[in-house]
Amino acid sequence: MVYLASGHFWFFVGRGIAMGSGFILTIAFANLLAPNEYGVYKYILASAGLISAFTLGGVNSGLGRALAKGYTNVIRPMTRYSMLWNIPAFAISISVAAYYLWNGNVQLGLAFIFVGFSMVFSGIGNITKTFFTSTGEFRLATYFGTVRAIVPVFLLIVTLLLTQNVLTIILIYFASQVGMNLITYYWSLRYIQPKVGDDFLPETKRYSVYISVLGFVQTPVLYLDQFLLWHFLGPVALATYTIAQGPSKELRTLADSVAGMAFPKLARKDAGEHIEARTVQRRTLQLFIALCLVVFFYILAAPILYRTFFPVYLDAVFYSQLIALTVLLQPRNLADTFLFAHSGIRDRYAIMVPGSIIRLVLFVALIPPYGILGAIVAAFITELISTCIIFYLYWRFERNHPA
Repeated sequence: MVYLASGHFWFFVGRGIAMGSGFILTIAFANLLAPNEYGVYKYILASAGLISAFTLGGVNSGLGRALAKGYTNVIRPMTRYSMLWNIPAFAISISVAAYYLWNGNVQLGLAFIFVGFSMVFSGIGNITKTFFTSTGEFRLATYFGTVRAIVPVFLLIVTLLLTQNVLTIILIYFASQVGMNLITYYWSLRYIQPKVGDDFLPETKRYSVYISVLGFVQTPVLYLDQFLLWHFLGPVALATYTIAQGPSKELRTLADSVAGMAFPKLARKDAGEHIEARTVQRRTLQLFIALCLVVFFYILAAPILYRTFFPVYLDAVFYSQLIALTVLLQPRNLADTFLFAHSGIRDRYAIMVPGSIIRLVLFVALIPPYGILGAIVAAFITELISTCIIFYLYWRFERNHPA
């Protein structure tokens, strides 16, 4: 409890700053950029997310396991390893850029060139974010996370005040992300002072590749809803959907971070110790009750929130209230984190692959005829099924590892 209390202090400081800056940025986009242009901006970011499936996206998971066990020697080798793995994503981005330029769409063509160069350094961003959370140093995690969050937000807001040109905004977005990732990466190394050696490196590479293969299935599906909304309903619908998702994303991050703080403790101890204490069950129930209260008050406050800060997007209120219900399923992440710390790669496949396939099928089936509502229903059904799978695997693990 002392560990969680101290972690929560720094976590809430960091999340408070990040949520505040992110909320201000969303207000800026909603009020300074036309919905059509905002939809184009989100389409480019969603496409970048799809292309990121071809990067070593699992490097943060593999590195997180290594750092939680004290193997800091893997940091520099895994950084080089991830950059080599990201070359295919760079090639795909340039190919997409060439396609748009060939068809006369200079805006999207140049935008995907920016995407391509950012892909080369995307692994550094994933690596940096896991440095201190994996080792339980939440104060430093908050410090570096705040720097990474605030500077790009500040630059984007200044850009929005000066111009509504989507290409310029995209350039500032990717340049600021890459710049801050590089700065905080080398800055963080001064604190960590990684060891030298190959201990646990083959295991880290192997696990990172396994998770990346899963990401090849899972990552495109995470952005497929935005991609389909763009093509079937247009940029305005995508902008509305994005604004509706905003508050719930922050609430989900709040719940996810509780599991993130628990990971270092779970990774360092034997499974039986946690099973005996029933820690995961108790914390899951407590988090669920807390989120029920938060979601209830958010649903009541949503109309006032949107009239005050997002008057152009009043159509998003109802969608936002529906999306908030998915937050109630997030306490499952504590059980998921426990399995991540103690179970094998087979369980990761069992959790991630079925959910991704179901989400893909439901998005393709429901978004074309039902639009935004179809996307929300598909996401909720998928989250519910994934929650059932996680709790089943946790129950099976508990049964096979009695205290």
